[in-house]
Amino acid sequence: MIDPAHFAPLFPQKRRAQAMLYRDVLVALGGRAPAFLGELSRRQRDRLREQILAVYALYEEYGTAELLSAMTLADEAGAYEADALRTILDAPPVASPTAVPPRLAVPGLPAQAEVDRLLSSYEAWVEVDVALPDATPTIQSARATLSATPSIAGGPR
Repeated sequence: MIDPAHFAPLFPQKRRAQAMLYRDVLVALGGRAPAFLGELSRRQRDRLREQILAVYALYEEYGTAELLSAMTLADEAGAYEADALRTILDAPPVASPTAVPPRLAVPGLPAQAEVDRLLSSYEAWVEVDVALPDATPTIQSARATLSATPSIAGGPR
C-alpha cells in the first residue's frame, strides 16, 4: 500500500497528484468505497479535489470501519458528497431497538405485576347459553361458583 505521507512534500507543486493518491488509498479500502468514490467523481467533477481531500480527512479522523459504514449509508441514499459523509458520521448513535424501556413507577399505585391476573380467573364470569354435554364445569357448577365468589364490580349482570 502506498503511504501518502511519503509524497506529502510534493503536494504543493502537484495538487492533482495529491487528490488522485488519496482517491487510490480510499478505493483500496474495499467495500462500498470504489462505487461511492466512482459516483462521487462523476457527480462532483468540478469540485473533485476538495471532495476527495474532505473524504480522506474523514478517513483519517474516523477510521476505515466507520467511513465504510457511512459510505454504504450515503450510497444507499444517493448522497455523493463529503458533507453527506460528515453528517452521517457526526450523527449520534441510534439506540438499539431491543433495549428494554424503563419501568414506569407511579407513586400511590400498585405495580402492574400486582394487578395482573390469569385469564382463567375470569372464566367464572362467562355466561354460556347452551351447555355442551361433555363440557366441564356445567352451568350449574359455574353458577354455584359465581354465587360463592365475592363480587369485584357489583357481581354478575
